[in-house]
Amino acid sequence: MINELYELSRAMRECGVSETIYAQKYSEVSYKNCVCVSLIQGRICGISPVTSTQKAIVRNYVSTSNGGFPCVKLAPLYRITEKNVAQLIADCKRKPEALNDIAISKLESACTESNWGTDVVRKYKKALALAHDINASMEADPCKSFQTLVEELNYFVNPSDLHKELSRIGIERLRARENVELVLDLLFNCVDNQSSSSGEISILFNAEALYDLEIPVTSARFTDELNRKLLSAESMCSNESTPTSRLYDAFGNPYTQTNAVMPNVKIGAGFYIKIRTMNKDTPCLHRYGEEGSATFPASDDVRQSLQMALNYVGKKENKEKTWTCIETLKGKPRDILFAYPLSVTHTPNGFAGSFHRVRNSNISFAENAKKFISQLKLPRDPGKDSYANGIRIFVLRRLDMNTNSGRTKVVYTRQTDPDELEQASEAWTLGCTNLPKLPFGAPEVPYPLDIADTLNRPWKQNGELATDRFKPIPRYHGMELLMEPAMSVCSDFQLLAGNAATLSAHLGYLSATKDWYHPRWNDAKNILALLGLFLYRNGIRKDDYMDNLPYLYGQLLKAADELHVLYCKVVRKGEIPPQLAGGGLFLAAAEAPLRTLNVLSRRIAPYYQWAISYRLQGIQIEGQESWRAGWLYRLCEDISGKIKQNWTMQTRFNEEEKAQMFIGYLAAFPKSEKNETNETKTEEDTVNEQ
Repeated sequence: MINELYELSRAMRECGVSETIYAQKYSEVSYKNCVCVSLIQGRICGISPVTSTQKAIVRNYVSTSNGGFPCVKLAPLYRITEKNVAQLIADCKRKPEALNDIAISKLESACTESNWGTDVVRKYKKALALAHDINASMEADPCKSFQTLVEELNYFVNPSDLHKELSRIGIERLRARENVELVLDLLFNCVDNQSSSSGEISILFNAEALYDLEIPVTSARFTDELNRKLLSAESMCSNESTPTSRLYDAFGNPYTQTNAVMPNVKIGAGFYIKIRTMNKDTPCLHRYGEEGSATFPASDDVRQSLQMALNYVGKKENKEKTWTCIETLKGKPRDILFAYPLSVTHTPNGFAGSFHRVRNSNISFAENAKKFISQLKLPRDPGKDSYANGIRIFVLRRLDMNTNSGRTKVVYTRQTDPDELEQASEAWTLGCTNLPKLPFGAPEVPYPLDIADTLNRPWKQNGELATDRFKPIPRYHGMELLMEPAMSVCSDFQLLAGNAATLSAHLGYLSATKDWYHPRWNDAKNILALLGLFLYRNGIRKDDYMDNLPYLYGQLLKAADELHVLYCKVVRKGEIPPQLAGGGLFLAAAEAPLRTLNVLSRRIAPYYQWAISYRLQGIQIEGQESWRAGWLYRLCEDISGKIKQNWTMQTRFNEEEKAQMFIGYLAAFPKSEKNETNETKTEEDTVNEQ
């Protein structure tokens, strides 16, 4: 990812694009349950919730060993084990109007057993020490607002004093019926007797004096000022640590060896990304006698540029423009696709999202691709290059889903340009439309990032989905197929052809019974589009494969199904069995074509004899037309003749041939239906044009 971000940072510099750079360890507040506490000369004068808007502004200086500041993760004040008191607290949270004088009295009397054990006290002391360390680091260029906050905290060096004040203000707010749910979360931790959990609540410290200066901790002004001072302190520290020998980083810039970790950035998808994670305990990092940051030397300027680039490309406002989430795991974002032209100021809105279908959108992939490529090919000025002389696409995978450690991995990366993207999109569209006429309507060209849904769906023979948990194909595989025309599709062919064959009998039944509105046709269209694409990639075009043996074999199975259904409607009074003459042999035909052809001829013989006699009876009842029996009989004979001409002595079909047989089985017949008086009808009167 470093190479992609460095490339982007240079492009941003050339385009005059800047983004806020934050000091190391100065990160967004990620705690869910957070209370803002205002201090004034040893007393707490107010508590209030930290809104989502304020959380987006407030940042926290985080140290691995000393926690964070000014937002400190502590615990509720009192431990509650009595069930009746715990129920009262739950009722008051759910219905604050239930908090009457009697309830308040009971809650006050329950404030007896402190919930602040040694672990919580240790956390607070570490946070207090961290606050003084931060203040000391900015001694040369102090931050006055931060100094004011630390001075207020000096009144609460003893954790018990803070506990006492928080308890007092909490009870006062309960009596005033203000922020009832928040105050109850601050005061009480309801657990059973055996539990050792102290719970968790975060306290954002603020100073009342800062409101007078119009720079409270919850303001953007406080965050910006502290960030500037921290960056200044880091710069001074870097200048003081002059190397004993002249060193250069990986990009040829003067470099001072440091043990500091790479920047940690929270992107709009809601998780942190460390630009490079370096674990000194990993043996491979010691291979060249280096560890930690020295395994990838990067100067301070480069680190700031990388952070700036990731802040820009991954910020929330650029969702679907420069990034989009393409894969989740247990409801959490896992794979993020980044896509942007290197002329970043002219990134079209929705560009990154153009590779997957947007919800409630009916725009086809071909139309979408054409629109964005035309925008990217616009020239800056007459006679100059286009805006997007280079386009970067890469996919970043989050490795630790249970923790926000920032460990990620680039699983796909590609640099392209508008011309190549246009050619790839056109080839994709041609491939997905490499199909004959279908009686249920032509499939839409799938979006590249959506094809994994089709590949990852194993089916049962009854048309039900076997499982939705088996997902061997990642969603970014669609980008690989789009951008790599020479990429082998053998494994994809094998997976999809197997899924299609399993579903074939069910789809054949729907086709023969003219059930065009069944939802499974949507899945069938997606399967057919991909099969057409894979055949196209292997140089097999529809004008050629429609004369091949496997396709004709599929057409023969389809004709057998049609004749079987007509027989059932006339002779069996509409009682159609779940398995038809042709579809029931599809899987066997794919594995043993010759033997199955013999079985089919014996199975269909009674229907042949019936069709010969029934075709002359002149019946015109809808669905039972006698002329149609003769037409189907002749169609079977014609297809059988073509099969005989194309027959080869093969024991089984390969994946390409199975795909052709599946397409032939669902495709429309090459001839229109004709009755004995030359009255013509289209093959499917009820074709679903959708």
